[in-house]
Amino acid sequence: MAPSILAIVASSFTKAMRRNGPWQAANASYVRDFGTAYGTPPTEVALRKALASFVRTLVSANSPYDRFVTGDKTALSASEKRGLDLFFGGKAECFHCHSENTLTNDGFFNTGTFVEGGDVGRQALTGRTGDLGKFRVPNLRNIEVTAPYMHDGSLATLENVVDHYDRGGRGHPSTDVQIEPLGLTAEEKADLVAFMKALTDQTFLTDSRYRP
Repeated sequence: MAPSILAIVASSFTKAMRRNGPWQAANASYVRDFGTAYGTPPTEVALRKALASFVRTLVSANSPYDRFVTGDKTALSASEKRGLDLFFGGKAECFHCHSENTLTNDGFFNTGTFVEGGDVGRQALTGRTGDLGKFRVPNLRNIEVTAPYMHDGSLATLENVVDHYDRGGRGHPSTDVQIEPLGLTAEEKADLVAFMKALTDQTFLTDSRYRP
């Protein structure tokens, strides 16, 4: 079960305080505005709730893919549609980890990027041999603008990511059994990349409300 937004924010807040020292108001206007909005001074607990409330407004749901699955059959190009069929079909089989609705299953997998001496991933928390090199499956929304990719940033482009999975990973024995060579053609690789770029929600990314 995925953690709540409040739990994620609380964890990030705690980590930030460990790095930067105890929290304190940056200036008087923040204290005033916070009191106006919440009726209380900006305590640590209140700040966590306020941040969680803001994060809940960050909804990305207007990508070409979103419009396509909600009925606009013109939202995807021919290449993007072929990529969709590969992504959710029996050749690329990306859907095992990236489901149709949320584009993640929130699971932990070793997807073939682990190398000896690298980040051991989930194993650092559990101590289990079988968790070596496992990392949480990311949501792919707006993946076009979040390079570099994989847990270690080792793949610079979406093309590199597709090539990685087409090879079946880097060959480490701890790689998940679902990661195996795909035998994709050059056109199929291009179609997969086109589909992943169709997960980009420009309306969300250019929303002036979220500019610093």
